[in-house]
Amino acid sequence: MMRIAQNPSIAVLAGGRSSRFGSDKAMLRLETGGPPLIQIVVDTVRLLSRDVFIVGHSRYARLVPDVPVVPDETPDSGPLAAIGSALRASAHPRTLVVACDMPCLSIPLLRRMTAIQTDADVIVPQTTDGRFHPLHAIYRTSALAQVDAALSQGQRAVTAMLRHVHLEIVSETDLRAVDPNLDSLFSINRPDDVMRAKRCLNSSLLTRIDA
Repeated sequence: MMRIAQNPSIAVLAGGRSSRFGSDKAMLRLETGGPPLIQIVVDTVRLLSRDVFIVGHSRYARLVPDVPVVPDETPDSGPLAAIGSALRASAHPRTLVVACDMPCLSIPLLRRMTAIQTDADVIVPQTTDGRFHPLHAIYRTSALAQVDAALSQGQRAVTAMLRHVHLEIVSETDLRAVDPNLDSLFSINRPDDVMRAKRCLNSSLLTRIDA
């Protein structure tokens, strides 16, 4: 994979209701006195690009005061709508989209993805179970038309939009070559996930950044 010159904008989505978790995951502190989860994610992706912003409620501005917060144009409408808001706010033709509940993002893997040269609308990981991981993906602004089309038809699932755009798929084999445990794709959804988050975050602090 060849590195391209221009890094993307990076959007951290923080608009979910966290219904399965029971509280706002963006504000979760993995350790007493530690930073909120959204700050961990923002601090990680800042290693890739200076153009980082949050899509979500204005309350997150006090958690990460030096990062712009872009309002979700249609709050509580799911990640597809938030991706649309991100693409409209992005300063670059490509936007890396990640979720605020992904504490173990792999910088080497994300760098590998941003280095892919392609005309595809979306660069997205796909694991061997067939699942796409659209909240760990890179979107061109060319995908916005299909995002809006899906939303206008009442569709809220990102996968509904992915069926109508040109995809560059990052296979599980390629993912594991850089991130053997696929920790970068891991998100906190339930209280039981907090222990895994602590383990993978602590074990990856020395390896997430290229030597």
